[in-house]
Amino acid sequence: VLLGSALKIINQTIDVYSGWGVGLDIGGIYKYSNRLNFAAVIQNFGTPIRLRERFYPLPLNFKLGTGWRVQPVIATKTTSLITAFDINFPIDNFPIVSFGVEFLPINFICLRTGYKYRFYGLELGDLSGLSCGIGINLYNFNFDYALLPFGVLGLSHRISISYKF
Repeated sequence: VLLGSALKIINQTIDVYSGWGVGLDIGGIYKYSNRLNFAAVIQNFGTPIRLRERFYPLPLNFKLGTGWRVQPVIATKTTSLITAFDINFPIDNFPIVSFGVEFLPINFICLRTGYKYRFYGLELGDLSGLSCGIGINLYNFNFDYALLPFGVLGLSHRISISYKF
């Protein structure tokens, strides 16, 4: 079992008014086997934020998920295929179900795709839940790119570059 947590201090400012709050995120992963994991997360457990005379609770969120690693053999090379599924229960919105796949055709390139569906419809259209991307990992350097459509708002390109040491 792996456990983790994060404590955060939250500041919200609107015009000349501001308020503070404290939030806690807690998560855990249960490794059932080398190929199957289960996870649970509680996000934004904490104090409400006070603005003027009103108190605004943090958007408490519960998540449950699973990941499964498949080892298919393609053209005599062993590749890797990872699937993930999670369900998200925010207290201030409808539940969200997400599914994703990561395929490693060779040991340093990852191809990814996923879909996020919000119950009772996606606010920006059905394609706004789709995502796809690529990751390249060389000598402890990681480059990740993702493309996400946001309906009438257009496309979002997300790029990250990191170094592991």
